[in-house]
Formats: sequence, C-alpha cells, structure tokens
Amino acid sequence: MPLPTLWRLQADKSRKLLITGVFVCGYRVIVVFIGRLVTVAKAGSALEEDLTWSTIPYIEWVQCEGPASVVSISLPTILTLSKRIHTHDLRSVLRGGKIPSEKPYSPGSVNGNNKLVRMDTCRRSPLCGGKPEE
Repeated sequence: MPLPTLWRLQADKSRKLLITGVFVCGYRVIVVFIGRLVTVAKAGSALEEDLTWSTIPYIEWVQCEGPASVVSISLPTILTLSKRIHTHDLRSVLRGGKIPSEKPYSPGSVNGNNKLVRMDTCRRSPLCGGKPEE
C-alpha cells in the first residue's frame, strides 16, 4: 500500500503514524533483501576464488534480514501489547491477559466464585470441573 493512500485514510494522526511505522518496517525488510541480492551479484566470480572471504558481506546481510522480518511481522502484536499495558496494569497482562473484573483476584478463587478448594480434592470437586467420587 502506498503511503500517500495510507495518509488519506479517515483516522486520527497517531493511528496513521503507527500504521506508517508498521509499513516502514516492512519496507525495511525489502531494502535488506535487495541489499543481500546486490551483494551476491557484486561477489559474482569472487565466490569461486575465495569462498570464505567473499561471502562475509552476504552473511552480514543475511543476518540482518531475519531479525528485520521478525520485528516487522510482530509489530502489530507488539503495538497491541504496549497499548494493553498502557491501558491496564502490567500484572493483569502477565497474569493471563484477562482484564481485571470488578471482583478482586484471590488465589483461591475458582471460575470466578470465591470458594477455596484444596488441591488434593480439586479433581473430585465440581468447582474444578471434576466429577465427585461415588
């Protein structure tokens, strides 16, 4: 998608800037790929003469391409995570991603009710989803 088309979208400026950043990271992967291709084309016959020395620039480009691709692919998820951390508490995000409800969290609560269940009887308890022994 061309960036001028992106800037004409009906969205606020901060959202447009975030989307532009995602696209710029994607373009960065393309630039690294082209750099790798140019390096191989320049090496040409030198690869046959001294393989160990003439592949060093190519290896440098290859080592840049992987992380650039991973960051570009993960950027939308990273932006969502940072927004969630900014909006909610970091502990709620680390606790399992659930947004805290009105009820306070207690370690003994099971399925939202505040009844404590012993761990050795949890398999038999209907509160844990188990079947009681007969």
